Amino acid sequence: MFENSSQKDIKYLLENPIIRKNEKDAYCNICECNISPGIEITVNLHTQGKNHQKKLLFYKNLNNARQRSIHITGIKSTLTKENFFDYFQTFGNVKNYSFAANQAGYAFIEYESELSVIRILETSQIHNINDCALKIAKRETKIQKPNKKTISNCQLIDRTISSELNRLCNVYFRK
Repeated sequence: MFENSSQKDIKYLLENPIIRKNEKDAYCNICECNISPGIEITVNLHTQGKNHQKKLLFYKNLNNARQRSIHITGIKSTLTKENFFDYFQTFGNVKNYSFAANQAGYAFIEYESELSVIRILETSQIHNINDCALKIAKRETKIQKPNKKTISNCQLIDRTISSELNRLCNVYFRK
């Protein structure tokens, strides 16, 4: 799943938000932090926390946009934005796009529906517009890892209400 040691695929991140290292320790891929000790209680507190939920929503939205997006290469300066946009609009409603007709010659298009991406990829990987052979591929988005931080049990207790922790302990140990 890793392109290199500093990048991670969004799909992997969403499929494996929490990795259990052993009975006492876990790691949150979403927040890039260690969770220890008392794994069940701290994992539950962590995953229900505001910061974790915000980051999870961000990655879900990013993954959703990635699934509705394509990457285009081979754009020449002779291709106008109008011709480009009109052509790709025929496959579905374009929600957002970036267009660079410079030496790099690439573009990204985000459609409103994933069906538009499927339709364009099924048509052909090479599309010709104004003598430009454009290569189309599904957009791949990588996430840069931020610096790791550790959240210990003591830090979690400081951030939560002790009565909530007691309630969770009672629920956990009664089973």
